[in-house]
Amino acid sequence: MKICKLTELNSIIEAKAKYQKVMLIYDDSASPTQINEIYYNLKQICVFNKIKAGENNLDIYNGYRAVIYLCTADSFIKLNIDTNEFINIFIPQDNAILPYVMDKNFYICKAESYLLTDKISSDENITISLLFNEYFNYLMSLVNCEEFNLNLNFSSNLTITQTLNLLSSLPSNLRFYDIELISKANIDYKMLPIVDYLLIAAFYTVTKSIQQNNLTIVDSYKAFKDDYAQIDKYFSLCSNNVLLELIKLNFSCLNSVCERVKDMILQNLTLPFTFFGANDANLKDVSLKLKNFCKNSNNLFAYLYLYNIFSV
Repeated sequence: MKICKLTELNSIIEAKAKYQKVMLIYDDSASPTQINEIYYNLKQICVFNKIKAGENNLDIYNGYRAVIYLCTADSFIKLNIDTNEFINIFIPQDNAILPYVMDKNFYICKAESYLLTDKISSDENITISLLFNEYFNYLMSLVNCEEFNLNLNFSSNLTITQTLNLLSSLPSNLRFYDIELISKANIDYKMLPIVDYLLIAAFYTVTKSIQQNNLTIVDSYKAFKDDYAQIDKYFSLCSNNVLLELIKLNFSCLNSVCERVKDMILQNLTLPFTFFGANDANLKDVSLKLKNFCKNSNNLFAYLYLYNIFSV
Protein backbone atom coordinates (compact mmCIF):
# COMPACT_ATOMS: atom_id res chain seq x y z
CA MET A 1 0.00 0.00 0.00
CA LYS A 2 1.25 3.46 -0.92
CA ILE A 3 0.60 6.62 1.07
CA CYS A 4 -0.54 9.60 -0.99
CA LYS A 5 -2.02 13.01 -0.38
CA LEU A 6 -5.73 13.61 -0.93
CA THR A 7 -4.90 15.85 -3.88
CA GLU A 8 -3.36 12.88 -5.74
CA LEU A 9 -6.67 11.05 -6.27
CA ASN A 10 -7.14 12.40 -9.80
CA SER A 11 -3.66 11.41 -10.93
CA ILE A 12 -4.08 7.90 -9.51
CA ILE A 13 -7.35 7.35 -11.36
CA GLU A 14 -5.93 8.83 -14.56
CA ALA A 15 -2.89 6.55 -14.36
CA LYS A 16 -4.64 3.37 -13.24
CA ALA A 17 -8.30 3.50 -14.32
CA LYS A 18 -8.71 6.11 -17.05
CA TYR A 19 -12.00 5.64 -18.97
CA GLN A 20 -12.71 2.56 -16.88
CA LYS A 21 -15.36 1.86 -14.23
CA VAL A 22 -14.68 3.32 -10.79
CA MET A 23 -16.92 2.88 -7.76
CA LEU A 24 -17.07 5.22 -4.77
CA ILE A 25 -18.34 3.56 -1.59
CA TYR A 26 -19.24 6.02 1.15
CA ASP A 27 -21.01 5.99 4.51
CA ASP A 28 -22.64 8.54 6.82
CA SER A 29 -19.25 9.92 7.87
CA ALA A 30 -18.72 11.31 4.36
CA SER A 31 -20.17 14.75 3.72
CA PRO A 32 -22.09 15.63 0.55
CA THR A 33 -19.32 18.14 -0.21
CA GLN A 34 -16.68 15.39 -0.16
CA ILE A 35 -18.74 13.10 -2.39
CA ASN A 36 -19.59 15.84 -4.89
CA GLU A 37 -15.99 17.03 -5.08
CA ILE A 38 -14.78 13.51 -5.93
CA TYR A 39 -17.53 13.15 -8.54
CA TYR A 40 -16.81 16.45 -10.30
CA ASN A 41 -13.06 15.80 -10.31
CA LEU A 42 -13.35 12.29 -11.76
CA LYS A 43 -16.41 12.34 -14.03
CA GLN A 44 -14.38 13.32 -17.10
CA ILE A 45 -11.67 10.68 -16.73
CA CYS A 46 -13.57 7.52 -15.74
CA VAL A 47 -16.98 5.86 -15.66
CA PHE A 48 -17.93 6.97 -12.16
CA ASN A 49 -20.52 5.38 -9.90
CA LYS A 50 -21.22 5.72 -6.20
CA ILE A 51 -23.09 3.73 -3.61
CA LYS A 52 -23.68 3.96 0.11
CA ALA A 53 -22.15 1.25 2.28
CA GLY A 54 -24.77 -1.18 3.54
CA GLU A 55 -27.09 -0.95 0.56
CA ASN A 56 -28.21 -4.35 -0.68
CA ASN A 57 -27.43 -3.70 -4.34
CA LEU A 58 -23.70 -3.37 -3.78
CA ASP A 59 -22.25 -5.03 -6.88
CA ILE A 60 -18.68 -4.05 -7.67
CA TYR A 61 -17.61 -7.28 -9.37
CA ASN A 62 -19.18 -6.21 -12.67
CA GLY A 63 -16.12 -4.85 -14.44
CA TYR A 64 -14.94 -2.23 -11.95
CA ARG A 65 -11.27 -1.40 -12.18
CA ALA A 66 -10.89 0.67 -9.01
CA VAL A 67 -12.85 1.20 -5.80
CA ILE A 68 -12.64 4.34 -3.66
CA TYR A 69 -13.59 3.87 0.00
CA LEU A 70 -14.76 7.06 1.71
CA CYS A 71 -15.85 5.62 5.04
CA THR A 72 -14.89 4.61 8.57
CA ALA A 73 -13.15 1.37 9.49
CA ASP A 74 -16.37 -0.08 10.92
CA SER A 75 -18.21 0.45 7.64
CA PHE A 76 -15.34 -0.99 5.63
CA ILE A 77 -15.11 -4.13 7.79
CA LYS A 78 -18.81 -4.82 7.24
CA LEU A 79 -18.49 -4.54 3.44
CA ASN A 80 -16.89 -7.99 3.17
CA ILE A 81 -15.34 -7.08 -0.18
CA ASP A 82 -12.63 -9.10 -1.90
CA THR A 83 -10.13 -6.26 -2.19
CA ASN A 84 -7.72 -8.47 -4.15
CA GLU A 85 -10.02 -7.97 -7.17
CA PHE A 86 -9.48 -4.20 -7.50
CA ILE A 87 -7.17 -1.26 -7.27
CA ASN A 88 -8.16 0.06 -3.85
CA ILE A 89 -8.10 3.72 -2.86
CA PHE A 90 -8.82 4.41 0.80
CA ILE A 91 -9.79 7.82 2.12
CA PRO A 92 -10.21 7.03 5.84
CA GLN A 93 -12.71 9.03 7.84
CA ASP A 94 -10.99 8.03 11.11
CA ASN A 95 -7.50 7.13 12.32
CA ALA A 96 -7.79 3.42 11.53
CA ILE A 97 -5.35 1.75 9.15
CA LEU A 98 -5.33 -1.97 9.93
CA PRO A 99 -8.74 -2.93 8.45
CA TYR A 100 -7.83 -1.33 5.13
CA VAL A 101 -4.88 -3.64 4.56
CA MET A 102 -6.99 -6.79 5.07
CA ASP A 103 -8.38 -8.94 2.29
CA LYS A 104 -11.72 -10.76 2.52
CA ASN A 105 -10.12 -13.67 4.39
CA PHE A 106 -8.32 -11.41 6.90
CA TYR A 107 -4.81 -11.81 5.52
CA ILE A 108 -2.72 -8.87 4.31
CA CYS A 109 -4.10 -7.81 0.94
CA LYS A 110 -1.62 -8.08 -1.92
CA ALA A 111 -3.55 -5.94 -4.39
CA GLU A 112 -2.41 -2.50 -5.50
CA SER A 113 -3.73 -0.08 -2.91
CA TYR A 114 -3.41 3.58 -1.94
CA LEU A 115 -4.04 5.31 1.38
CA LEU A 116 -4.95 8.94 0.84
CA THR A 117 -4.50 11.04 3.94
CA ASP A 118 -3.08 14.36 5.07
CA LYS A 119 -2.98 13.19 8.70
CA ILE A 120 0.25 12.21 10.45
CA SER A 121 -1.22 10.04 13.22
CA SER A 122 -1.09 6.26 13.06
CA ASP A 123 -3.41 3.45 14.19
CA GLU A 124 -2.89 2.74 17.89
CA ASN A 125 -4.67 -0.63 17.64
CA ILE A 126 -2.08 -2.24 15.38
CA THR A 127 0.59 -3.27 17.91
CA ILE A 128 -1.93 -4.92 20.22
CA SER A 129 -3.63 -6.71 17.33
CA LEU A 130 -0.28 -7.98 16.02
CA LEU A 131 0.64 -9.34 19.45
CA PHE A 132 -2.61 -11.26 19.85
CA ASN A 133 -2.62 -12.62 16.30
CA GLU A 134 0.99 -13.77 16.54
CA TYR A 135 0.04 -15.79 19.61
CA PHE A 136 -3.20 -17.18 18.17
CA ASN A 137 -1.63 -18.10 14.82
CA TYR A 138 1.16 -19.81 16.75
CA LEU A 139 -1.39 -21.78 18.78
CA MET A 140 -3.37 -22.70 15.65
CA SER A 141 -0.21 -23.85 13.88
CA LEU A 142 0.69 -26.05 16.84
CA VAL A 143 -2.72 -27.75 16.83
CA ASN A 144 -2.66 -28.16 13.03
CA CYS A 145 0.98 -29.34 12.95
CA GLU A 146 1.95 -26.44 10.71
CA GLU A 147 4.97 -24.17 10.70
CA PHE A 148 4.67 -20.64 12.04
CA ASN A 149 7.54 -18.34 12.99
CA LEU A 150 6.52 -16.45 16.11
CA ASN A 151 7.57 -12.80 16.25
CA LEU A 152 6.78 -10.55 19.20
CA ASN A 153 9.26 -7.77 18.48
CA PHE A 154 6.91 -4.96 17.50
CA SER A 155 7.46 -1.31 18.26
CA SER A 156 4.63 1.01 19.20
CA ASN A 157 4.19 4.68 18.23
CA LEU A 158 5.14 4.07 14.62
CA THR A 159 4.53 6.57 11.85
CA ILE A 160 2.07 5.68 9.10
CA THR A 161 4.94 4.89 6.73
CA GLN A 162 6.65 2.65 9.31
CA THR A 163 3.33 0.97 10.07
CA LEU A 164 2.60 0.15 6.44
CA ASN A 165 6.15 -1.12 5.92
CA LEU A 166 5.74 -3.37 8.93
CA LEU A 167 2.40 -4.71 7.74
CA SER A 168 3.71 -5.36 4.23
CA SER A 169 6.62 -7.36 5.67
CA LEU A 170 4.42 -9.75 7.66
CA PRO A 171 4.41 -13.43 6.65
CA SER A 172 1.68 -14.34 4.19
CA ASN A 173 0.23 -16.99 6.54
CA LEU A 174 -0.47 -14.55 9.37
CA ARG A 175 -4.24 -14.25 9.69
CA PHE A 176 -5.96 -11.53 11.69
CA TYR A 177 -8.50 -13.55 13.61
CA ASP A 178 -9.48 -10.62 15.82
CA ILE A 179 -10.57 -8.54 12.82
CA GLU A 180 -12.66 -11.46 11.60
CA LEU A 181 -14.18 -11.74 15.08
CA ILE A 182 -15.23 -8.10 15.40
CA SER A 183 -16.58 -8.22 11.85
CA LYS A 184 -18.82 -11.21 12.56
CA ALA A 185 -19.66 -10.27 16.14
CA ASN A 186 -20.56 -6.66 15.23
CA ILE A 187 -18.06 -5.09 17.63
CA ASP A 188 -16.73 -1.58 16.95
CA TYR A 189 -13.14 -1.37 15.76
CA LYS A 190 -12.27 1.06 18.58
CA MET A 191 -12.90 -1.81 21.02
CA LEU A 192 -10.30 -4.07 19.36
CA PRO A 193 -7.63 -3.58 22.09
CA ILE A 194 -10.19 -4.58 24.74
CA VAL A 195 -11.22 -7.60 22.67
CA ASP A 196 -7.61 -8.70 22.25
CA TYR A 197 -6.88 -8.33 25.95
CA LEU A 198 -10.00 -10.27 26.97
CA LEU A 199 -9.10 -13.05 24.50
CA ILE A 200 -5.47 -13.40 25.55
CA ALA A 201 -6.51 -13.38 29.20
CA ALA A 202 -9.08 -16.08 28.40
CA PHE A 203 -6.50 -18.31 26.69
CA TYR A 204 -4.10 -17.74 29.57
CA THR A 205 -6.80 -18.96 31.96
CA VAL A 206 -7.59 -21.99 29.78
CA THR A 207 -3.93 -22.94 29.47
CA LYS A 208 -3.40 -22.78 33.24
CA SER A 209 -6.64 -24.66 33.92
CA ILE A 210 -5.73 -27.47 31.52
CA GLN A 211 -2.33 -27.89 33.16
CA GLN A 212 -3.94 -27.97 36.61
CA ASN A 213 -6.84 -30.24 35.51
CA ASN A 214 -9.20 -27.58 36.78
CA LEU A 215 -11.71 -27.13 33.93
CA THR A 216 -15.36 -26.21 34.06
CA ILE A 217 -17.36 -27.65 31.16
CA VAL A 218 -20.46 -25.87 29.89
CA ASP A 219 -23.71 -27.84 29.98
CA SER A 220 -24.23 -28.14 26.21
CA TYR A 221 -27.58 -29.93 26.55
CA LYS A 222 -28.92 -27.05 28.62
CA ALA A 223 -27.30 -24.42 26.39
CA PHE A 224 -28.44 -25.81 23.02
CA LYS A 225 -31.58 -27.78 23.86
CA ASP A 226 -32.79 -29.11 20.48
CA ASP A 227 -29.83 -27.86 18.43
CA TYR A 228 -28.32 -31.28 17.88
CA ALA A 229 -25.60 -30.02 15.55
CA GLN A 230 -24.19 -27.80 18.31
CA ILE A 231 -24.60 -30.55 20.91
CA ASP A 232 -22.69 -32.95 18.68
CA LYS A 233 -19.97 -30.35 18.08
CA TYR A 234 -19.37 -29.77 21.76
CA PHE A 235 -19.59 -33.45 22.57
CA SER A 236 -16.86 -33.97 19.97
CA LEU A 237 -14.74 -31.21 21.53
CA CYS A 238 -15.14 -32.80 24.95
CA SER A 239 -14.14 -36.20 23.56
CA ASN A 240 -11.12 -34.88 21.65
CA ASN A 241 -8.12 -34.77 23.96
CA VAL A 242 -5.66 -33.56 21.32
CA LEU A 243 -5.72 -29.93 22.46
CA LEU A 244 -5.45 -30.91 26.11
CA GLU A 245 -2.46 -33.15 25.48
CA LEU A 246 -0.75 -30.60 23.23
CA ILE A 247 -1.10 -27.89 25.85
CA LYS A 248 0.16 -30.18 28.61
CA LEU A 249 3.12 -31.31 26.52
CA ASN A 250 3.98 -27.74 25.50
CA PHE A 251 2.76 -26.00 28.64
CA SER A 252 5.99 -24.29 29.61
CA CYS A 253 6.41 -22.65 26.19
CA LEU A 254 2.73 -21.87 25.64
CA ASN A 255 2.24 -20.44 29.09
CA SER A 256 5.38 -18.33 28.77
CA VAL A 257 4.36 -16.94 25.36
CA CYS A 258 0.78 -16.33 26.45
CA GLU A 259 1.84 -14.56 29.64
CA ARG A 260 4.35 -12.45 27.75
CA VAL A 261 1.76 -11.43 25.13
CA LYS A 262 -0.81 -10.67 27.83
CA ASP A 263 1.68 -8.44 29.68
CA MET A 264 2.77 -6.69 26.47
CA ILE A 265 -0.84 -6.00 25.49
CA LEU A 266 -1.55 -4.63 28.95
CA GLN A 267 1.53 -2.40 28.70
CA ASN A 268 0.23 -1.03 25.41
CA LEU A 269 -3.12 -0.32 27.03
CA THR A 270 -1.50 2.64 28.75
CA LEU A 271 -4.58 4.78 28.26
CA PRO A 272 -7.63 4.19 30.45
CA PHE A 273 -10.33 1.88 29.08
CA THR A 274 -12.60 4.91 28.75
CA PHE A 275 -10.29 6.17 25.98
CA PHE A 276 -11.41 3.18 23.90
CA GLY A 277 -15.05 3.84 24.68
CA ALA A 278 -15.14 1.15 27.35
CA ASN A 279 -17.40 1.36 30.38
CA ASP A 280 -19.26 -1.21 32.47
CA ALA A 281 -22.18 -1.41 30.05
CA ASN A 282 -20.27 -1.90 26.81
CA LEU A 283 -17.64 -4.12 28.45
CA LYS A 284 -20.48 -6.44 29.39
CA ASP A 285 -21.85 -6.12 25.84
CA VAL A 286 -18.46 -6.99 24.33
CA SER A 287 -18.08 -9.97 26.67
CA LEU A 288 -21.50 -11.25 25.66
CA LYS A 289 -20.68 -10.84 21.96
CA LEU A 290 -17.38 -12.66 22.48
CA LYS A 291 -19.21 -15.46 24.23
CA ASN A 292 -21.74 -15.81 21.39
CA PHE A 293 -19.00 -15.70 18.76
CA CYS A 294 -17.01 -18.40 20.53
CA LYS A 295 -20.18 -20.44 20.96
CA ASN A 296 -20.65 -20.60 17.19
CA SER A 297 -16.98 -20.83 16.25
CA ASN A 298 -15.46 -23.88 14.60
CA ASN A 299 -11.86 -23.22 15.63
CA LEU A 300 -10.04 -22.84 18.96
CA PHE A 301 -12.34 -20.01 20.06
CA ALA A 302 -15.00 -22.67 20.64
CA TYR A 303 -12.96 -23.99 23.56
CA LEU A 304 -13.42 -20.67 25.37
CA TYR A 305 -17.16 -21.32 25.30
CA LEU A 306 -16.75 -25.01 26.12
CA TYR A 307 -14.76 -24.14 29.23
CA ASN A 308 -17.24 -21.43 30.21
CA ILE A 309 -14.68 -18.61 30.16
CA PHE A 310 -17.11 -15.86 29.14
CA SER A 311 -19.81 -16.71 31.62
CA VAL A 312 -21.88 -13.52 31.90
